[in-house]
Amino acid sequence: LTGVFRKPFVFRQLGATFVAWREDDGLWNIAADGLHFDTGELAGSAHAHLVWRGGGHRPFVSAYAALDHAKVIDADLFWPYRSMPPSLVAWLDHALVGGEITSGRVLIRGDLDRWPFLDHAGRFEATGVVQNATFDFADDWPRATGVDAAVDFVDNRMGIVATRAKVQGVTATHAVASIPDLHHGVLGLDIQGGGTGAQLLDFVRHSPVGASATSALQGLQIGGTGKFGIKLSIPLDHAENFTLAGKVDLAKADVTADKWNLALKNLNGPLQIDGKGFHANSLPAMFRGAPAKLSLAIGRDVADPKNIVEASLDTRVSAQTLVQGYPDLAGLVAHASGAAPFHIGVDVVAGQGNASATPALETPILDVKSNLAGIALDFPAPLDKPANTELPLHLNLQLPPAGAPLTVSLGDVLQVRGRLADPARKLPTALAMNFGSAMPTEIPAQGLVVRGHAPRMDVSGWIEQALRGGSGGAFPQLSRAEVSTDAAQVFGTDLGALQFSFDAGAQSDAIAFDGAAVKGTIELPTTGLITRGITAKFQHLYWPPGPPAPKEPTPPVTSPIAPFAIPPLHVSIGDLKLGKTQLGATTFESTPTLQ
Repeated sequence: LTGVFRKPFVFRQLGATFVAWREDDGLWNIAADGLHFDTGELAGSAHAHLVWRGGGHRPFVSAYAALDHAKVIDADLFWPYRSMPPSLVAWLDHALVGGEITSGRVLIRGDLDRWPFLDHAGRFEATGVVQNATFDFADDWPRATGVDAAVDFVDNRMGIVATRAKVQGVTATHAVASIPDLHHGVLGLDIQGGGTGAQLLDFVRHSPVGASATSALQGLQIGGTGKFGIKLSIPLDHAENFTLAGKVDLAKADVTADKWNLALKNLNGPLQIDGKGFHANSLPAMFRGAPAKLSLAIGRDVADPKNIVEASLDTRVSAQTLVQGYPDLAGLVAHASGAAPFHIGVDVVAGQGNASATPALETPILDVKSNLAGIALDFPAPLDKPANTELPLHLNLQLPPAGAPLTVSLGDVLQVRGRLADPARKLPTALAMNFGSAMPTEIPAQGLVVRGHAPRMDVSGWIEQALRGGSGGAFPQLSRAEVSTDAAQVFGTDLGALQFSFDAGAQSDAIAFDGAAVKGTIELPTTGLITRGITAKFQHLYWPPGPPAPKEPTPPVTSPIAPFAIPPLHVSIGDLKLGKTQLGATTFESTPTLQ
């Protein structure tokens, strides 16, 4: 039998009635009845009949054995391994790690030259009950532990039905493993069970399903519970060519990822799993108190092969709710009111590296789109938007936001490209803005640069925004501007077509106007404003007539600015016209007096 089984049986105890005889045709027979054996690791009883046919042939065997106890790792003693494919032998050696066989039966009848038995050429049955077994079914997959199962080998096939098992902490309530053809080993697994969201995520992290997104899954936390069912097929000689289909049904799961500033509550629905990764479509959840729908793809299930994670969230929230956790964007949304539908996407782009260098880290990209229907903007024109109109928004931001590149598009009205601040690296915010449809191609080292053309513009409103920049305003400190408009508005008065520029200097900032109604410059000192004052030099200033005076007297308007707080004014105008009144060359000087 050493030509059939792996090694000779060494018995501590062996008792039986043996009979040997030779048939008329010269074939030797050996029979054993009432056989009791104990090797120390396994014990049982058996009876057997073997016929040696000679001529280099393996024997004909008819045997039956009942095991009282044995260890799972000793099952290899009974494998006729010389007749088994090497891949199957290697897999069985790898898969059966530990556990107890509490009962077992083995029956074999047939010509061992025909092993493994096909097409009823013989009969082989091995059945057993195992408890607390460990099953390592593939290198890249977590082990199954605490397995209670019924195992059967019948001729050329194997089947295992487990009633209890754990895989990376996930409880399997039902599991079936089968190899329909031992000679061409393909392992099939059908597993059902459940666990907490954390346990299910840990299983994914330690399986080939999550292997391509290991770093992206770090920091992701899932609460709640889930039920799962998967079907897995593994070729034993090429385990990397596995196929997988299944799903996880999440119930009231809370999902958080601090590095993406993600927090979802009460996530429900199915997460589909296959050999490439896993994905979900429109799962209901709550996002910062608002109903939302989550879609997700991880691994090779992504639509764009350069990504390893693609996630999107559809919800209707306010702009303030949307940018929670992004303080650099808080100033922008301070001018927004109401709520609008938002499509929030996060794509994690695979890092680029090679064998001789440290691979680059994956890059998460935040992508936000909305028509802003329902949100009003109270920026100066042309960004003054009523809530009942639409304005396409597209924001793209690399995560984490510190020092990250940013682009923002607001239809054909405004385009922004820049970099957010990174205090740790002492990098300030830097933005380039273009009015119109052309996206800026470069960004400044710091501060804000504005260019472009707008059909209409509230020039005084944007000057006010510029002067507030860097000190609680919506934008960083303005360093340069070159803007034109077809319809300029200054303090509520229409001045027609106008070109406007701004240059920040070390000692003073310069503002220039060039249009039919006004042409000239204003100089604003950066220090000592209250003593140096504001200097304005205009070649011409033609201020249009104001609206008709009201018939009824109106109460006087009280200014919140104290007169002595107004800096000195040094104004010279080559040609001044106020309404229909022609004043010509005009000079104006003022100096505040303390009261």
